[in-house]
Amino acid sequence: MHFALIFIDLDGFKDINDTLGHDHGDLLLHQVAKRLRNCVRNHDTVARLGGDEFTLIIEGINDVERASEIAEKVKQSLMQCITINGAQVYVTGSIGLTFYPADGRSVEDLVKHADQAMYLSKSKGRNRYEFFSYIIEEQAIEKRRILEEIRVALSEDQFVLYYQPIFDLDGINVSKAEALIRWQHPQHGLIGPNEFIPMAEQNGLIEDIGNWVREQAIHDAAQWYYISGQIMQVSVNCSPLQFDRAGQWVDDWVLACNKQGLPRDTMVIEVTENTLMDPESPIQQQMHRLSHNGIDIAIDDFGVGYSSLAYLQRLDIDILKIDRSFIQHMETNESSIALVRAIITMASHLKVQVVAEGVETTGQHQILQQLSCDYLQGYLFAKPMPKDQFTELYITPLTPTAS
Repeated sequence: MHFALIFIDLDGFKDINDTLGHDHGDLLLHQVAKRLRNCVRNHDTVARLGGDEFTLIIEGINDVERASEIAEKVKQSLMQCITINGAQVYVTGSIGLTFYPADGRSVEDLVKHADQAMYLSKSKGRNRYEFFSYIIEEQAIEKRRILEEIRVALSEDQFVLYYQPIFDLDGINVSKAEALIRWQHPQHGLIGPNEFIPMAEQNGLIEDIGNWVREQAIHDAAQWYYISGQIMQVSVNCSPLQFDRAGQWVDDWVLACNKQGLPRDTMVIEVTENTLMDPESPIQQQMHRLSHNGIDIAIDDFGVGYSSLAYLQRLDIDILKIDRSFIQHMETNESSIALVRAIITMASHLKVQVVAEGVETTGQHQILQQLSCDYLQGYLFAKPMPKDQFTELYITPLTPTAS
């Protein structure tokens, strides 16, 4: 016996429940079930697993082409408008497909594999279907392994902060620093954030990592403050997902600074433009609270986002960090120079500091000097370095000496 198992998860169902109410959601599920029933034969099985998840068992099918036809029929059926109590609603479906016995001989394996294929559909944009392959399972196993290792890294203090200096316009004196997380993996060595932060964001671990970064960065900044007697302003990148705890997140920053006896304007919160796109977002409310409590705000990768410049008026932005893509092309592209000049001029009128990111050549440095950029950051001057190295090179020389 052969059959295909099709796993369907509705896209946008939660929004309908939240906006129209659970009564409308229940009626929608009834309509979806009818549509699914019309997509298959009388002797095939349609079942609701729970919530907004459905499965179809299509008997006698073991080829991709026939299963694709049915999945496409399901997809098109779900896309059609549904009217519920006079309200027009729309949902789509993310669909995963498996075959018995090729993809598993037990109910548990088949459902698990169909679910994995469905999540692949969601990750690729939703409203589509994907077939299970053992590559998907291998990726899922690898993902689970990495997540467990991240949890171990948090408990065993395997994360470290590196600091990249931010220089004055001459490229001589260090004025600020950016804190950058690294994972000192016991087997794989030093791992950059791009390898683990996205997964942490997707699986609820970003808050724990963000809390660790906050405490460590403030601790280090306080040490430098007491060593040198001067503020070394330190910026920390924050994920939008870290803002979900309403005002408590801001309070945590304030309390951590107070605990260390650190002036609050020592710390800078870096966010991207897209984070501030929605003027009604709680994120913007927290930005106001940060400013009110004396913690500076920087917009990272400025110039490549989709948000309106109006947020520069709404929020007390302290620093704009020009995206490296503009800096990289200044020596060969006049329009890049014009854009950088415009950003610097605008920021100057708004009394906002400007940092040029990704400065890698003396030519770029010379152009930025001509444009009177405030600060420079890039490999031309210094790469990110461990705390102890940063302390030795840039903090210790500032230490007051007895007269």
